[in-house]
Amino acid sequence: MTIADLERTVEEHVGTSSEELADRLYDDVKAALEQGEDRAAVYNLLRQYYASTKERGLRREHRAVGVVLSYFDGYCSPIAAL
Repeated sequence: MTIADLERTVEEHVGTSSEELADRLYDDVKAALEQGEDRAAVYNLLRQYYASTKERGLRREHRAVGVVLSYFDGYCSPIAAL
């Protein structure tokens, strides 16, 4: 998974809410982890993208990535944790 992958997902879901975008990003991240990508690397990638969305003023994207990060940090039901 790369930042380009995250941006592609965002571009594919331009007209969606932050919640719908978060769902899609979650699915992509979960698939990447299931395919064996390093959890710490994916987490760091999301943190970088999260910071860049704030710097660029992309509120919807910032909220969506923040939700996905919360799944790494355990702010969800155990079944949904990444």
